[in-house]
Order: sequence, then C-alpha cells, then structure tokens
Amino acid sequence: MNKQKKTTIYKIKLEAKKTARGISASLVAFLILLILSAVFLLYQLKEYHITRYMKKNQELRLKISALDESRHYYLSKINELKSYAEISKKVKKEGLKESLVKPGVLKIDGDKLAAYVKKDKKISK
Repeated sequence: MNKQKKTTIYKIKLEAKKTARGISASLVAFLILLILSAVFLLYQLKEYHITRYMKKNQELRLKISALDESRHYYLSKINELKSYAEISKKVKKEGLKESLVKPGVLKIDGDKLAAYVKKDKKISK
C-alpha cells in the first residue's frame, strides 16, 4: 500500500508540474502577445505623427508658394512703376498733369562735391 500511495502522490505531482508548465507557457504567450500589441500601437502612433507632420509640412509649402507668387507679382508691379515712361503713360491715361521736366542725372565734379560736403558740415554744426 505504501507503494501505491507513493505512485499516486507521484502522479499528482507530475500532473501539477504539467499544469504549472501549461499555465507558465500560456502566461509567456500572453506576455509576448501583450508586448507585440504594445509595439504595434507605438508603430501606429509614430505613423500617425509622421502623417500629421507631413500634412502640416505640405500646407506650409503651399502657403510659401502662394507668398512667393504674390511677392513676384508685387516686385513686377514695382519694376513696372519704376519706369518713368510707364508712369507717364499711366498719368496720361488717368488724365492727370504730366511733369514738365523728365528726371535726369546731375553730374558734379569730385572737387565741387567735396566742397559741397564741407559746406553742409559747417551748416549742420
């Protein structure tokens, strides 16, 4: 009988070990799935942030493009208005009085210019 008890206890211990191994294996599998799920969620979060950043970047590029376009438009308008002939044509179209004298360049000798500069310094003191 003693031998029968030992074999029964041995069988119970063996079954308990198998059950413990099964539980630990399922726990390990659960932890692995949990870790893989967390990694997948982090990957999705990263992709979401990248997509949002790219969308914001594209919007800013479009704004830059629009500002560049308007800047070129205004620069061309400024260059157009700088030309005296263009201004004169626009004045005639509007029916305004045109200036009597065209703008010109005044040429001054270097010595005379130095004398004018000295005179201006004396006056400004």
